[in-house]
Amino acid sequence: MGTYWFAVFNKALWDSFTFIGQSKTGIAYSIVVGILTITWLWRKHGGWGSAMRAIWQTLGEGLLIGIAAFTLIYFGHLVYEPFLLDADMQARRNGALTEKMQSDTRLMQCGSQLSMQALRSDLLQTSVTSQQTTVNSQQNQMNTQQETINSCVISLGKMNPKVREEIVVISVPLYTFDNNGKLAGNLALLKSYASELFVTTNETESSFHGILRCTNPFTFLEFPKLPASSQTVFVATAVPNAISDREYEISATASGTEWSPARPAYMRIRTDTENAGQCTFTPK
Repeated sequence: MGTYWFAVFNKALWDSFTFIGQSKTGIAYSIVVGILTITWLWRKHGGWGSAMRAIWQTLGEGLLIGIAAFTLIYFGHLVYEPFLLDADMQARRNGALTEKMQSDTRLMQCGSQLSMQALRSDLLQTSVTSQQTTVNSQQNQMNTQQETINSCVISLGKMNPKVREEIVVISVPLYTFDNNGKLAGNLALLKSYASELFVTTNETESSFHGILRCTNPFTFLEFPKLPASSQTVFVATAVPNAISDREYEISATASGTEWSPARPAYMRIRTDTENAGQCTFTPK
């Protein structure tokens, strides 16, 4: 309560000062009036001595009148100041309520956006889980294909009886992938094809060396190899020597084994078409 009445008296004082405040032109007018008053008193009393006494008397009377007038103005403001304070507090309260409503609106908008982001995150997580499931399924298919290829390394050789000298290149499609090396589905626009090539023979050679030709361009994903045996100590393979984009000089050796009907050479290639077309191998 004491703080409230202190605010009332203090605000009434400053409002009174504001009430009697003057502009620059009003101050100039007061100066002109003062000069004219001094001049009039000097001429009326016929000298500076009498004029100064009259001036001080007039200033004293004016000061008393000014104090009395300011007191009346002050008490007039003091009477209405509680109402003015209440109006001021009401305006501040309305302003605070408006700001609070705006803050609540922004908070609700932020909450809505947060819910949307959370929903979007859940959808993305679901999509990632689905894609991971697809990748795992394709990886399992690749593992199954690799197991089939490993078993074919031996069985294909046994299926090539030694009737006459004959070399056959067999292509087995494996999978498709994109430019980043990731597995690609049928809907991918840009993709490459991986195939396993088996070079079978009906004779036995200590090493594998010759020219591989295909009708379509191809590159190597895995260099040529010979199947290892229990007696294999080392496996050596040379980087294919490109004669053209459809023809390479290739070779591979392994200790304790040979290129034979039971052990065909194998390699993995990449093509931009579904396969490398018709392929042949000419030994050197």
